Amino acid sequence: NFDADSHFQLRRCVWSKNAYFLHRSRPPKKFRFSFKVRCAVSFCPLVEELIFHAHHKEALRELKSLKRLTLLRINFRDCNEDFIPEFMELLQDIGPQLKHLSVLCHTSVPVNVICDRCPQLESRN
Repeated sequence: NFDADSHFQLRRCVWSKNAYFLHRSRPPKKFRFSFKVRCAVSFCPLVEELIFHAHHKEALRELKSLKRLTLLRINFRDCNEDFIPEFMELLQDIGPQLKHLSVLCHTSVPVNVICDRCPQLESRN
């Protein structure tokens, strides 16, 4: 029972789906994962360091509200969709505040665009 202004003081988080559900025969519902990410963002708006396992590209838009985020380690290996447009849109919003970025995926990402949208990066993988 949280009121509208309640939130956790967490600075570091790992957000992912339960591994049990990742290997089932039917994929988890996209809207449910996005809803859980939206709730996590609203309850943890002060997050500065986030390890995020992206299972659906729709959940990326929820991360735009993390205005204190400086470290993002994002794993797209379980995302079977073309996530690049949504990821670039996310970096358009939060890229200027990021100092550390790590991206794990099975496809190439436009490093030049990442460098343009994340001018404060001190490290990237």
